[in-house]
Amino acid sequence: MHSFNEFFADVYSSAYKNALVTMTDGLSQVFPGGLDGPIEDEIHLIYGFKEGKEMDAAEVTAIEAFINAVENDSYEMDFSTLIDAGEPLAAALDLVPASFADQIAEAKLDREDYFNDFNFLKYLKQTAHWD
Repeated sequence: MHSFNEFFADVYSSAYKNALVTMTDGLSQVFPGGLDGPIEDEIHLIYGFKEGKEMDAAEVTAIEAFINAVENDSYEMDFSTLIDAGEPLAAALDLVPASFADQIAEAKLDREDYFNDFNFLKYLKQTAHWD
């Protein structure tokens, strides 16, 4: 049987993990790979390839262009779509099983992947209209 503190540490840790991947509208969750389709559609519009080795090469080229644009400050990453991550309460995390730490680490990776995909898609949409 859990103690009062352990019970609420579980509640807190679950809420923190979920908060990491909650969009600012408070309704949607981040789903890894959820933006893959729209990204592929934009790459197809820009480079003209739909599948195969040419599509793979176009995707690599697009990713390199995106990274270069971020590094040379011609594209600024947009972090406004998700709520602020905040810092978890270490005292609460100390009371929960190690599996919570693993779930939180996975949620952080999902969040980072979403930010990168969201910004990559936004960059591609801007790029498609440059011509």
